[in-house]
Amino acid sequence: MNPERNSRILFSGLRMMSRSKLRTFIMMLSIIIGITALTLTLTIGNGIERKVLANVRRMVTPENIVITAEKIETEGVHESEKGPNTAIKIEDIEAIASQVDGIVLYDYLQVIPKKEVNYSGVNHFTTVKGCRTEGQRIWNKPVTQGRFFDQSELIGTKRVAVLGPKLAKILFHDEDPIGKQFSLGDAPFMIIGIAEAQGADVHGSDLDDEIYIPITTLMRRVANIDYLFGAKFLFESELKSAGSESAIRNILRERHSLKEGEADDFTMITPVLVKAFVGKIVRVFKVLLPTIAGISLLAGAIFILVLMNMAVNQRRKEIGLRKAVGAREKDISRQFFAETISVVFIGGIVGLIIGLLISMVISAKMNTSFYIPVQTLLAGIVLPILTGLIAGIIPARKASKLNPVDTMK
Repeated sequence: MNPERNSRILFSGLRMMSRSKLRTFIMMLSIIIGITALTLTLTIGNGIERKVLANVRRMVTPENIVITAEKIETEGVHESEKGPNTAIKIEDIEAIASQVDGIVLYDYLQVIPKKEVNYSGVNHFTTVKGCRTEGQRIWNKPVTQGRFFDQSELIGTKRVAVLGPKLAKILFHDEDPIGKQFSLGDAPFMIIGIAEAQGADVHGSDLDDEIYIPITTLMRRVANIDYLFGAKFLFESELKSAGSESAIRNILRERHSLKEGEADDFTMITPVLVKAFVGKIVRVFKVLLPTIAGISLLAGAIFILVLMNMAVNQRRKEIGLRKAVGAREKDISRQFFAETISVVFIGGIVGLIIGLLISMVISAKMNTSFYIPVQTLLAGIVLPILTGLIAGIIPARKASKLNPVDTMK
């Protein structure tokens, strides 16, 4: 190979790009759009996937089984519109805890989705959750300030509360909330702790804008109910958890007098169900969205192919003249390849930079981690080159095969 000859071919291709500014810009734009879309789907999708998976793992580990009174599908669809499901009682959970082997820890939960709270004239509607003292560990509610409620407060149905950090900020701004009283509905409660920031759960509910109180207080003094939203069990191992699913289901069905063929009036969220849910998330973010962006890039390649074919037709005389003075077929072919690949490579780099900048802004707005997967960088560099090769091969071959005599007609 002759380096000097190749550099002249490359320089000639770049010079022709500068002469046809509009065509070059349109070709470059088609690649910029495709690579930007691909970068956004890979980067934003990866950040959202990481956040959702972290929230899923925080809710259910392989050693956990969660039971809810609501019917919840893997897509996150609820049936709460029909009214509260009163099927699960404390006695059901205690029966499971006493009859199923391998349970290390368990707790029950009740939820009031929209309850008004007030402090010093500031009103806000928030979610109130009731649990036992074990809830700090099993529902993963570490406290960063103050403490969680203790057994004496649970037994005595005391009006004490642990606030999410966002709610504490809404009510108290920069004040220290520990020890202060606020109104939950019409009842005064004392703040004893502030929970760790955790963001949103898998259904989009803000875990930082909620209150935890003793479940005895919630059921007897706030809501006056005797049924549960659900419960969570921690097993010795994943093997124990997986082997206990049928036993728990049988206990609940027997206690609820469900006949064979009748649907469960509860939902069991097991590691198997969680894996199915996670699989759908991964499929969306790692297959579906990048495929859509890839189609956009393919459309850009076809568009470039059409434009380069038009360029060959417009430059027939130039090609014929060059061949007449000694240019070889591979020289003509290389020039058109150089033009195409240069355009798409520059467009790919620009699209990659734009996509990363937009991803950074969106990640900050959505409160997700900004992470650049290796495949994103490879896509921004390799795919434009492949696109250029695909889009340039036909026009380059067509240009190189032109007969100098025919080009003068």
